[in-house]
Amino acid sequence: MLIMQQKHSAQDTIDYFHDSLTQDEYYSEGHTVAGEWGGKLAARLGLSGNVQAADFESIARNRQPDGQKLTVRDGHNRITSVDFNFNVPKSISLARLITGDRSIDTCMEQALEKTMELVEYHTQTRVRKGQHANSETTRTTGNLLWSKFLHKTSRPVEGVVDPNLHYQCIVINSTNDPIENQTKAVNFRNLKSNAPYYQATFHNHLATALREQGYHIEKTEKFYDLAGVDRETIEKFSNRSKQIEQAAREKGITSAVAKAKLGAITREKKIDVPNWQRLLDEWKDRLTPAELQQLANLKDDTNKQEYLSADEALTYALEHRLERRSTDRLLMIQAEALKAGIGNISTDSVNEETLRGRANLIIKEMDNELHLTTREIREREQEAMHNVKSGIRTQTPVAPNWQPDKSSELSEEQAAAVSTLLASRDFVNTFTGVAGGGKTRSLKTVYDECLKRGKKMIALAPTAGASRGVLRADGFEGATTLAAFLHNVKLQQQAKNQIILLDEAGLCGIEDMHR
Repeated sequence: MLIMQQKHSAQDTIDYFHDSLTQDEYYSEGHTVAGEWGGKLAARLGLSGNVQAADFESIARNRQPDGQKLTVRDGHNRITSVDFNFNVPKSISLARLITGDRSIDTCMEQALEKTMELVEYHTQTRVRKGQHANSETTRTTGNLLWSKFLHKTSRPVEGVVDPNLHYQCIVINSTNDPIENQTKAVNFRNLKSNAPYYQATFHNHLATALREQGYHIEKTEKFYDLAGVDRETIEKFSNRSKQIEQAAREKGITSAVAKAKLGAITREKKIDVPNWQRLLDEWKDRLTPAELQQLANLKDDTNKQEYLSADEALTYALEHRLERRSTDRLLMIQAEALKAGIGNISTDSVNEETLRGRANLIIKEMDNELHLTTREIREREQEAMHNVKSGIRTQTPVAPNWQPDKSSELSEEQAAAVSTLLASRDFVNTFTGVAGGGKTRSLKTVYDECLKRGKKMIALAPTAGASRGVLRADGFEGATTLAAFLHNVKLQQQAKNQIILLDEAGLCGIEDMHR
């Protein structure tokens, strides 16, 4: 995955260069990692080829190689750089480091360059002059300055180092504004929000290049791997992942972003490794002869893999991303398509498919970004809005004069919400509240008051856990899922002229809500 980490001072960036970027995840005499400059701004500053420590330190201190200021602002508490960390699947690391296939290096480098070109293409800076002095207005600059470092191992776990190919691309907080002709700070906000797209782009370019080298790609539950590498083999070299997953379970962490942050704080110190060859020998010793043979014959894998076309991948992405939202950022839909068509489609083919021959797509710019929806979804929204508006003041209120009794545990705000719902004459009512704000207690009061007055409330939720689990435990008898309700004619008949409570409505699919 792609992990992005900010550095908040020049010294932090410089220390990172000497302690991490130029060193692999272990210490070995004479072994260093050479970095390479990249980006249009690097060329503008005369920086090319291998990264020299003196040049890097000058740039980190906001100085050009000739000593002049790089950006106008020179504060101490500023983001100096952002580390873009691209990891590859373990099977690719094993194929490269165990078999010695250097063509994989070329595939990775090409994938990184194409991805960083896109990052650079999307780069923006804030505009703070004239009428935009105090605004959040941005301008696309299309240039960046970065240095890339290829690392081959993971951090040790109890003294054990595993193969783990990953690129660390340190992006300096500088971009040249072509209109103002000044080098200014990067607006990293949009780049960070685009991270899923850059991640999908990198891996799709990599997978496609590997296929051209004779490897086969297979989709997995998490993403993809090289076909022919058994899960058991991969697990032998996944000690760092197991360590992070264990720490995540102990802390109740489930999101990928949070796990990535957890990885940064659970790293063990680097260890001394006598030399690279001994490390390679140790890795090979973990493998059985059959596993070694398996890795050597990956290009001979005869299992036929199925790949989606750009059309099929985009169709899947639209269905998946727009299932529970009426619109989405175009880049996020394209990222989903790239993941679905891994190894067989490109960013260009997805762009072409998005814009060609799909009359049902509506693409509009909002907040300097392209957003997408479909004509069918817009029609569903319009129908929903019509139903809501036409149902205003058409119903008989359940309890127009309701007041909480003296024993009520409701707060003043909760009681007011309950009173509003019970007195409502509208066909559709929405009830929102922050976590821990007493929403369930308030709704249970509405539920009880409806029963007292002969009104039945059918309680529904998107998932079985939320309906048959949480709602029933909170006293909403017979609570079930929305899907079950939509497929149960008898239950629908029971709901006629009664009240339907749909909890967590925002998690429901658009088509289900329409029905």
